[in-house]
Amino acid sequence: MIAVRFLVLLALVAAPLAAEAQQTRNVRTIGFLGPPPSAGGLVQGFQQGLRELGYIEGQNIRIEYRYTDVALRGHPELSPQFATELVQLKPDVLVVSVTEAALPAKKRRARFRS
Repeated sequence: MIAVRFLVLLALVAAPLAAEAQQTRNVRTIGFLGPPPSAGGLVQGFQQGLRELGYIEGQNIRIEYRYTDVALRGHPELSPQFATELVQLKPDVLVVSVTEAALPAKKRRARFRS
C-alpha cells in the first residue's frame, strides 16, 4: 500500500515536470530589432500575425526585443550593440525592420555563424 501511494505521488510530481520540459523544447526564439510599440503599430502587427499563424508569445515562442528608437535618435553606436546581443542569443529567426539596424545585424550574424 505504501508503494502504491509512493508511485501515485511520484506520478503527480513528475507529470507536470515532464510536460514543462516538453513545452520548453518546442519553444522557438525570435530576435526582433526594430521600432518600439509606440512607433506606429509595427510590433503589434507582428505579434498579431504570429498569433494568426498559431504562435503565442510565452507559449510556443519567445521574442527577444531590442528597440531601435534610441539608436536612431542620436546614438547610432547602439544599433550594432543591439544586433550583437540578439545574434549571441542564437534565435531561430532574426527579424529586423530598419535598414540602419539590419546592416549591423547581418555583419554580426556572419561573424557568429556556427
